[in-house]
Amino acid sequence: MKCSASKDDFYIEAKRPAARDATLLVYVNVERYHGPGSYDKAEMLVGVQDPAFNFRWFSDTVRITVGEGEKFVELEPARLEPLPPVEGPDIEVAGVLWCHPAAGSTSGAGGG
Repeated sequence: MKCSASKDDFYIEAKRPAARDATLLVYVNVERYHGPGSYDKAEMLVGVQDPAFNFRWFSDTVRITVGEGEKFVELEPARLEPLPPVEGPDIEVAGVLWCHPAAGSTSGAGGG
């Protein structure tokens, strides 16, 4: 995951190949970021783009913890809802996202 911080935001993002020529996208934005710790209202977008369509799920109430040194982010279980025009099931996300510094990071975000 690419992780970077700005004046009051912390961003986590990744783009990876997926099955059937699709691409998986993960994006998290922590508003009012002030350093490692717990946050209640992070925004998370998960997308799957394939040659024919773009599927997306979103929530702006994801609870996360940014780890010491901004080396990882822990996601508590969260339900993301599909965004129009897709009508589909919600998805649940949880786990740990490990950070690698993003180009131009102003926070020193990164790790191993």
